[in-house]
Amino acid sequence: MEKLINSSKFFHTIVKVMGKFFNIGAWICGVVAILVWFLPMSAFEGGEETLSFGPVTITRITDGVLAPEWVRLGVFEVVLLSGVGLLVGYLILRVLERILQPMSQGQPFSENVAVDIKKLAWISLIGGFVLEVAKMAGIALSFGRQDMM
Repeated sequence: MEKLINSSKFFHTIVKVMGKFFNIGAWICGVVAILVWFLPMSAFEGGEETLSFGPVTITRITDGVLAPEWVRLGVFEVVLLSGVGLLVGYLILRVLERILQPMSQGQPFSENVAVDIKKLAWISLIGGFVLEVAKMAGIALSFGRQDMM
């Protein structure tokens, strides 16, 4: 039992620290996503675009330069997707922290652990669904602005 308490205290500390980093990262991504829309268009000039088809990646420059509006939208979607991923990670780490708390006190079979494990499963399912939908939307935006003919 002593090994369980010591290891759960160690992991509880790591999860708390990682949770703070994920929370800060999610807030930073949110602020950057908003600030992207207030930057001048000159900040997005001269971009290039990559298209991925499985293991093949094509780097493409349209007429020498991509339209700054599309570059801005691409930066926004990457930052927003990163923020959503960090937010889901933060929620998962918060639930893990609540699971490890009673374990670090020598009560691994607390009543709240089962409820928190169920919350962890739901957050993982919903977060994974949201991230996959966001990835598909990013791919649709990326290929929608291309003339593939």
